Amino acid sequence: MKFKTHSRPRGVAMIRSALSARGHKDMGAVKMFLLAAVAVAFVLLGAMLFLGRESVSPMPVTPAAASAVAAQTNTSAPPSATAGMDPDKALEFFMRGTELLSRQKFAEALSALQTSTKLDPESEDAHFNLAITLARLGRTDEAIREYREALRVYPDYTEAHNNLGNLLKEQRKFDEAIEHFNAALKIDPENANAQNNLGVALIQHGKIGEAILKFSKAAQLRPDYVDAHLNLGSAYVAQGRFEEAIEEYNRVLQLRPGFQPALQGIQRAQQRRAVQQGPQVK
Repeated sequence: MKFKTHSRPRGVAMIRSALSARGHKDMGAVKMFLLAAVAVAFVLLGAMLFLGRESVSPMPVTPAAASAVAAQTNTSAPPSATAGMDPDKALEFFMRGTELLSRQKFAEALSALQTSTKLDPESEDAHFNLAITLARLGRTDEAIREYREALRVYPDYTEAHNNLGNLLKEQRKFDEAIEHFNAALKIDPENANAQNNLGVALIQHGKIGEAILKFSKAAQLRPDYVDAHLNLGSAYVAQGRFEEAIEEYNRVLQLRPGFQPALQGIQRAQQRRAVQQGPQVK
């Protein structure tokens, strides 16, 4: 698991991690639903879009802190929702739940994080990590509600906008998803994940030209962003820009030699180019 740090001047600075969101990188990638016209084009081309990450960001727990929290695990039953606010106790459950989430023990993490939000409803990070847990358990509507709670407390929460946009996109609420991706980019214009995710949402709206701009920006921000290059290649194929598509797929192969989606993309682009050019006269 790779952690990144992120802090903001509100209360105690929170350290955030970046858990991947599908497969080897992006565990939480959402399904793609294309508009009919675009879907036909992409089916014909055999093109594939790779969705961006869901930026999971629990606070990492240091070994000392983890031991201290674990030692208290059986000291008392979780407080009830009517027990009143207790930020210190809420932080204990938050840390415990976050550690469990990082270990993919989602059911146990759920209980701890629910308790944390009851004890401190104004903790945006507890709502955020609870949303991640609920999403992992397939409880999408509840996850959306918790992301909205995180944004109620802290409207400039970039990762919450990005993750919420992904879940809304999964529910085919493309307009609202685009609003949240744009909100994330207004806060952090250099967020490559949000740029890529916005591009996918625009594709689903049939706006291939606009999507290309977003995929290009994501790849510019992070030249090693494989998904952005793959998406850009697929969008180029959809526009009949086969040479540019092949160039993007080759960039992927430089980053990940032998990567099958890129090899398949090159093959499809070459086949479509041959069809477009027609039979060669000898």
